[in-house]
Amino acid sequence: ITNPPVSVNAHLDTWVSFHCEGEGDTLVWQTSEGPVTDEIKESRNISIYPGITTPGIVNSTLVILAKYENDGLFIGCIIFGSSVFDSTGANLYVKAIGPVEDLFFNISMNEYAIVVWNPPSFVADDVNTLSYRVVIEDDNDNPLVDIVTTDWEHEVSIDILNICSIYTVIVTAYDNLYTSDSSIIQEEYIGEYSASIVDH
Repeated sequence: ITNPPVSVNAHLDTWVSFHCEGEGDTLVWQTSEGPVTDEIKESRNISIYPGITTPGIVNSTLVILAKYENDGLFIGCIIFGSSVFDSTGANLYVKAIGPVEDLFFNISMNEYAIVVWNPPSFVADDVNTLSYRVVIEDDNDNPLVDIVTTDWEHEVSIDILNICSIYTVIVTAYDNLYTSDSSIIQEEYIGEYSASIVDH
């Protein structure tokens, strides 16, 4: 193999190309799961584009979407012919932070809001410490709270509460390299008892 694929660090939802070229008659791509079948193409968001071949030389390009499920995926190239067999491979590393999960928001009678979430299930291996930005907006999109914390649970005071108004909580995880998609939840403040959650 004269031009092997090389490992790639990629941002989330970008398309990444792996190229392979060498002496032989046939080139086959494989992943950690085995040869690239139609099923693997669909599940992994893979496309394969054969290159222009010359006698005794084969080449091809594999294009794959950098998504959470493809992080660390092995991409292998096998070239063989009547008198040659060679194989090599590389890896795709997705550099991102996933959104926080299981976001819960509740406003109590004393005008305190409890915001609870679980950390992202996907965090790139070069992330050291996660911070969380928590924003609470009223139904006119005015920010009432805008704080940064490293905790997964936060209790905050809301100064202005209007009965039957809907409040929106936005939680975003980040570090010095990456920022997650925001997780959003809404809740209607009823007044005398716990508010009901409105899915968003």
